[in-house]
Amino acid sequence: MNFRRPRRAIPELDLTPLIDVIFQLLIFFLITTTFVSSPGMSIQRPKAQNSGSLQDKRLTIEIPKEAGDTVVFEGKRLGVNELRAALMEAFKKNPETQVAIDADAQVEHRRVVEIMDVATGVGFQRIGIVTSPNPQK
Repeated sequence: MNFRRPRRAIPELDLTPLIDVIFQLLIFFLITTTFVSSPGMSIQRPKAQNSGSLQDKRLTIEIPKEAGDTVVFEGKRLGVNELRAALMEAFKKNPETQVAIDADAQVEHRRVVEIMDVATGVGFQRIGIVTSPNPQK
């Protein structure tokens, strides 16, 4: 009499097909994914030899030359009226914040003065213009 139980086969999971499927899915998603990059703006700042430094905590208004009548404030393209409303909100939070205008060198002086006027009209007193350092000749 044989009282021993017959040995059962230990079930094994073959990982090779699973890894193949995962790699195929990875390749599929890499090929079909579209990468959206935010449109870059190149700003060629005017050069200045005797410029001071700006505060780390500041509001920056960017005026690229191809922007037309809009500016970029906190990553959003805004018109003048929208900029005024956004600056009013920022002024309510902290009226001592410095405003930096980062304008392209080719932008008309009229646009820079218009944006400065909006900032001072809201109440900001500390306004600066971002420049690139000019090595002395």
